[in-house]
Amino acid sequence: MLQALIDQNHLKISLDSFVAQIKAAAGDASNYVYDGPTATSVPLTPSSFPGVGSSGMKAVADVFSSSNPNHTDALSQSDGSAIWIRSGDWASFAGISSSFNGSYGSGTLLHEILHKKAVAGGFTHSPGDPQMENALDAIGMKAGDYCLCRNRISDQLGRICF
Repeated sequence: MLQALIDQNHLKISLDSFVAQIKAAAGDASNYVYDGPTATSVPLTPSSFPGVGSSGMKAVADVFSSSNPNHTDALSQSDGSAIWIRSGDWASFAGISSSFNGSYGSGTLLHEILHKKAVAGGFTHSPGDPQMENALDAIGMKAGDYCLCRNRISDQLGRICF
């Protein structure tokens, strides 16, 4: 998958360098994971949240709001370390693991890390520039081949990489 991202986007980077960038971004982000639904004071700016920052929503919490028609499990600050998640969904309840404790959760975090500018400039999945989907397609993953009616990219990254 990672080599497909490099190839599909014609990047001049080795796989080892790419993996090192992912590791560094993940290490930085590990200290900056926040609860999205309660992040009412964190503004959405176009520079930090490309695509989302110009959507008319004002704060990170708006992205996680039930009034947002797009289901959002996580959001990443592209020009910094922060990642927001629905922390309540990630907790286990009464000894029963949530779906985020397995490959889907790991895939979700990798998905958000791949948005970071520090990782080969950051990758998109916008309708006009579906870089992540194109890489998944290139390795044989089908658009409808994911489970739980969750995010395709997160689900497939989790199953491939974890």
